[in-house]
Amino acid sequence: MVGKIISAAVVIFFCISGLWAQGSCGVFNVRDFGAVGDGKTDDTAAIQKTFDAASRQHTGGRWRGIRYFSTGAVYFPNGHYRISGTIHPGKVNEIRGDGEACLEMSDDKKDIFFFISSWQTHISGMV
Repeated sequence: MVGKIISAAVVIFFCISGLWAQGSCGVFNVRDFGAVGDGKTDDTAAIQKTFDAASRQHTGGRWRGIRYFSTGAVYFPNGHYRISGTIHPGKVNEIRGDGEACLEMSDDKKDIFFFISSWQTHISGMV
């Protein structure tokens, strides 16, 4: 029993801290999915693909009556990412950048993100 509790705690720690290997609940880099981040290219499709992949990679369960759920984190390296459509993060609960990562919507009538099934999403290092 103690071994199962320790194992669950380790899984929760690694998933929340983003240290778990990609393919389980790791970090998904938008550049790996085709985003350019040059301020000219429309990166909407590549960014949405990244969120879709990260949303599919999740872990969850119950530990001592507390339900936990974690997905992969979406990572934006420094760059200027232009988007033309609203991004739907799905169940992703962590979005992070290098501190100089900028998302710019080309249509001022649209939102950058539309959260519908996320819970306690943490965004850091973004402009």
